[in-house]
Amino acid sequence: MKIMIGGGFDDENPNSDESQRITKFSERLAQQVILQGHQLRCGNLSPLDAIVINAACDAAKEKGESEEERVISYITDGKVAAKRGTVRDSSNPDWNSMSGRKPQVPEPIDEADVLILIGGYDGTFTAANWARQASTPVLPVATFGMAASDILDDELNERGGKKITRLSNDDLKKLKRAAAVLDDNSIAEYAAEMISLAEKAALSREVFIVMSFEEESRLNDFREAVRMACGKEFIAERIDQRPTGDSYDCGENPP
Repeated sequence: MKIMIGGGFDDENPNSDESQRITKFSERLAQQVILQGHQLRCGNLSPLDAIVINAACDAAKEKGESEEERVISYITDGKVAAKRGTVRDSSNPDWNSMSGRKPQVPEPIDEADVLILIGGYDGTFTAANWARQASTPVLPVATFGMAASDILDDELNERGGKKITRLSNDDLKKLKRAAAVLDDNSIAEYAAEMISLAEKAALSREVFIVMSFEEESRLNDFREAVRMACGKEFIAERIDQRPTGDSYDCGENPP
């Protein structure tokens, strides 16, 4: 699976408690991407990008794997934050602009199976909007505040539109752990938990039952048995009963 990490911190105050928490978590998260067998996708533009790239490349090196194959980043103006892994030029020169006849989604978002956001400013909101454009699920980690926290709040308050996380509300609450309780050990565990949630978000939760449309008792029993087997993790419907909207409400009471 391809996982993109994005966001930002106050790089003018890198020693503040908030910045230190974000950088430590970002390092652990990037390491977990590699340790759990995934590829990293990211921009190569900001101090946070450099932290993520270096941590992921170090993890790949420790595993005896190729940095170039496991870590792929993109630049827009020839400036490189970290010269490790595979660095590619983006064909979209302005990731902050969605204007034009057919806006081109930045490659790291377009190629990713899921986008994890940490902290961040206006560019982080833009990344979430690009992800919506590309139908890439987003995990905004609200624990560290800033833009990612606002994006999660918007998601939790979403009622009729298309959700960008594909996760239940119970899972979304895991993105709001109190930063003050995270020490060196628990921050690594939290990073591993976020990768598990990313895997879950990238996995389709819809199961379509292909069967006769006849309303017979034995067929209804079969359909209910499939639904029970799927539990709350997957949503099973007969293919002719698939909702016409973008998605189900993946809350505590799926249909």
